[in-house]
Amino acid sequence: MEIKIIDNFKIVFSNMKYEESKELRDFLSWTTIIDFLKKLDKNIIIVLWWDGTMLEAVHEFFTENKAFLWINFWHKWFLMNDLNILKNKLNLKKNSYPLLSCKYFWDEKVFLNEIDISSCFWRMANLKISLWNNYSLDLIWDWLIISSPIWSSWYNVSLWWPIIPHNLETFVLSPKAPWKPTKQSPMLIDNKEKITIKLNNPESKVDIYWDWVLFKQVRDFEKEIIIQKSQKNVDLYFNYTDDSYPYFKVLQEQGFSKI
Repeated sequence: MEIKIIDNFKIVFSNMKYEESKELRDFLSWTTIIDFLKKLDKNIIIVLWWDGTMLEAVHEFFTENKAFLWINFWHKWFLMNDLNILKNKLNLKKNSYPLLSCKYFWDEKVFLNEIDISSCFWRMANLKISLWNNYSLDLIWDWLIISSPIWSSWYNVSLWWPIIPHNLETFVLSPKAPWKPTKQSPMLIDNKEKITIKLNNPESKVDIYWDWVLFKQVRDFEKEIIIQKSQKNVDLYFNYTDDSYPYFKVLQEQGFSKI
């Protein structure tokens, strides 16, 4: 991840993609970008390219308490602004999303999109999920995804599950390759609640990924994985045009057309 300062704005992008993409190099060299930056609040970090760059930027800079404006140079991503933001009339609105926290023993990570708890050594994960202090569910799955509504829509779309509004205050627990229970659908949990996960037996082993980065290899079935809402939020600017509301963009990418 590279940082370029233009007119006192911090612009974050992938160095590898900078070398590969003439489009990205041209964007950073256009004189029109200066005129564009003059329209923006100085308290904004601009992120270019795709969702991987976006997640890196959040992990690196969320403690600066600045908002993010993401511009997409890749494929579908409904919370990133299109490249035509330079040409369209600006109607920026700021949305605030809570970061989520995953704690294992003394280590803690905050994440924007998801925590993945995946099986390893060719064995399914045997987990116990506890909620509200007095409810639990035993699961034998290949992969458990605990995500914010920002990210869960993509899993739900690919599996023909409901699209969830991106600003819903929930966790979304989504099964991948479930064995027991076999027909478990995604579960919506109020994000004010704490989710506690433990391995059900000593033979079960899992890896934890936060936003697709390895966080912990869990081998101790007596230790708890705790997931809850963080005290930190991340603010995203989105350019609202007639058909660019994030929920509508998801629908359009699934074949819906504007009437």
